[in-house]
Amino acid sequence: MDLTAIDTELRERRTHARTQTQQADAKATALAGAVVPGLAAAIAAGALIGLTPAATVVGWTAAALGLAVIGQLGAVVWPRRGTAPGKRHRDSDALLDFLERNDPRVLRAHLAAEVIDLNSILDRKYQWLRRALTTAATATVFAASTVALALIN
Repeated sequence: MDLTAIDTELRERRTHARTQTQQADAKATALAGAVVPGLAAAIAAGALIGLTPAATVVGWTAAALGLAVIGQLGAVVWPRRGTAPGKRHRDSDALLDFLERNDPRVLRAHLAAEVIDLNSILDRKYQWLRRALTTAATATVFAASTVALALIN
């Protein structure tokens, strides 16, 4: 593979990873938009209607799971660095100086490290998102059970 093709492939992979990262953040935000109001409404409703002891335990379990979902979604959107080594440039002059004085192989290696870094971050984001979805589904089952127990009594 020639160097131009390698550069193009690395840039395409970087763009893809960035797009996927944005999508993971958007999914987490959408789930949080559903969980937070639902959690608040469930707690308020449970406090107002006076649940039986069994329904109260199940309801508080659902609430605790809902809070866990919020924490898990925070882990999805919280920015963090991956594991790939490489210097971070925080100032435009330092970055331009670095780019001007390094050979294309060094720059390519830094681009490859960035792709690896982004993929590592993306993997963690989707792990947390899957956990949050599973926890949200479990919380929903407990919330539905709370409603069923309240209606039975």
